[in-house]
Amino acid sequence: MTSIMTTSESDELNQRIHNLPQELQDRILDCTTAIEPGMVTIDDDYRPPWQLRINRATRSNCAKQYYTTSIFKLRKRSMNDPLIAVLVRWLTRLPVEHVALVTHIRVGVLGDWPDDRAWKENFARQMAGDLPVSLRNRCNLRLDNPALKISVHFVGGEGNDSEPVEVLCSEA
Repeated sequence: MTSIMTTSESDELNQRIHNLPQELQDRILDCTTAIEPGMVTIDDDYRPPWQLRINRATRSNCAKQYYTTSIFKLRKRSMNDPLIAVLVRWLTRLPVEHVALVTHIRVGVLGDWPDDRAWKENFARQMAGDLPVSLRNRCNLRLDNPALKISVHFVGGEGNDSEPVEVLCSEA
């Protein structure tokens, strides 16, 4: 059964935490606001984690952890919605300082693809090369950032994922 804290209980808890040594306060905050790395689906329902809405200082620390350790997976709204448009829409909604922290974007491309690794690598490089044109004046995604990795997953007609082709944007 979940109980809700009253205002006086909350004030008392805050006071007790503030009476602790700063190192212990920092450790409690780190444990409370930790964000587990994982796959994050980007679509029109995307919402950043609650930890980014606490306060400016916490947002800065949590944003670094979240955007550098998460893999952002693009999901199209419809078959007519180009993936580049989905990516641009998401990135332009993020604060500029958060966009610069993004290190891995996973793009799923649906279709009947040749089973040729060289062809897929070329396609992925071309797609990554098209990104600067789409994003140059809209957001602060550092495509020359050697840490940024875009992986393109070719998904067949049956929905089976092939092995991803990863493109380092600095090579695009």
